Amino acid sequence: MKILIHFSFSPEQIQIFQQIADAHSQHKVVQAHSESEAIAMAEDAEVLLGLFPPAVCEAAPDLRWIQSHSASMDSCFLKSSTEMLW
Repeated sequence: MKILIHFSFSPEQIQIFQQIADAHSQHKVVQAHSESEAIAMAEDAEVLLGLFPPAVCEAAPDLRWIQSHSASMDSCFLKSSTEMLW
């Protein structure tokens, strides 16, 4: 499973994410530093962690899970993003 992180975590934090992913079935962790980079990396991503603009979600046809970095999701979900998951 490919996990796309679209958030400004430090390299050390990304390394920790990868260690956790490796401990649980060798999942691949990649980090995008911009929306255009996230779009380019999204094609085979199944998980999106961090920011999830509509263009990134639309570029991820295999997307199964969106994990926000925010505690409140009320204003984050866009209908187009959630429709893709169902």
